[in-house]
Amino acid sequence: MKRIFHIVTAVIVFLNVGLVDSFALELEPVQMEKTIGAAVNWLQQSQESNGHFRYEYMPFLDRYIQDDHIVRQAGTVFVLSEAMRRDEKNHFALKDSVRSSLTYLDTNSTDQLFNNYQFRCLKLNENQCTLGGTSLALIAYINLVKKYPELTNKYSDLIEKNLNFIMAMRLPGKGFRGSFYLNADQTETESDFYNGEALLALTYYYQYNPDEKVKKNIDESVEYFDKFYSADWNNNFYLWGMAALKNLYLIEPKESYYKFVKDYTDWRILGYKDKRNTDRNVCAYLEGIVSAFSVIQTKPGDTESYLEEINFWLNQSRNLQIKKGDKMSVQINKAKTKKVALKNPNKSIGGFLTSLSEPVQRIDFTQHCLNSFMQKYEDVDGNEM
Repeated sequence: MKRIFHIVTAVIVFLNVGLVDSFALELEPVQMEKTIGAAVNWLQQSQESNGHFRYEYMPFLDRYIQDDHIVRQAGTVFVLSEAMRRDEKNHFALKDSVRSSLTYLDTNSTDQLFNNYQFRCLKLNENQCTLGGTSLALIAYINLVKKYPELTNKYSDLIEKNLNFIMAMRLPGKGFRGSFYLNADQTETESDFYNGEALLALTYYYQYNPDEKVKKNIDESVEYFDKFYSADWNNNFYLWGMAALKNLYLIEPKESYYKFVKDYTDWRILGYKDKRNTDRNVCAYLEGIVSAFSVIQTKPGDTESYLEEINFWLNQSRNLQIKKGDKMSVQINKAKTKKVALKNPNKSIGGFLTSLSEPVQRIDFTQHCLNSFMQKYEDVDGNEM
């Protein structure tokens, strides 16, 4: 999509944003709290009256880009439902936001029959349903009814129908079909992203309702993923796969889960050792590392190197979050630079930039950053939101 950067001729850099030192200290709880709160608020103010989240915002022009992605809509309600379930004192008041988003997703869903399963699935477009989006929506439904049991009757049918889609997409002895085609023959093509999201959704469902058929699918899928990804580690499965293994380790702390998580994480971190000078948002990477650390820290041994990696990228990511008072340095030409204030701070503060050289805010980058901070603050550090 063509970008509209007609007011500048060079890179835009926020004055209060930059790369962090090679060694970063652990953020204080109050810093984490402010980061989390601002990110939640930014996502909430990005939501429209029909539940849809405006996808991408240009803070220096006060303009939303006309772009969208239904899986990232589902990812946003997933992370807000995670904030909601962690929010013991209801500071964020997310119930209505989550319900509104789920209503929007349901209006973009369809009922289908396949593999003897009657299911409901989120449409990626007019011709196919998305396994990843449906999986993330299922988690949000589960978080909602666990937080507000009085809503169980309203959403129980949708929970079961969304679950059935995941079950129907399972390939015998393998992972999951990435898509369901509405007007074409089905394929056996897997998606590494969707494999992880589907597995994560199944773990949430099993924690909600310990159904043995679901557990059987989980166990068989993990056995396959362990062999498949251990033979050729994959970046795309890592984030959601580690989140799923984190849940499974809580259910049953198997040594095989621990080994899979640690070996995979060691490989993943190694690939980022030479990337610390990047100005890009890497919260998806960070989110996976934080999930994995919840498993790794359960056994004695070296945990400091993992914490240093997490702390570095938390600091780096926090510097990509727009804060009150941030301004931009705009190079007009070779001889002239102009300092520009945010056009609309109410729409800007709290969202995370794509990078310093591409200063736009997106719901998916903010989603990954927010979940990274929440997991570190609560699951690793033991604080309560």
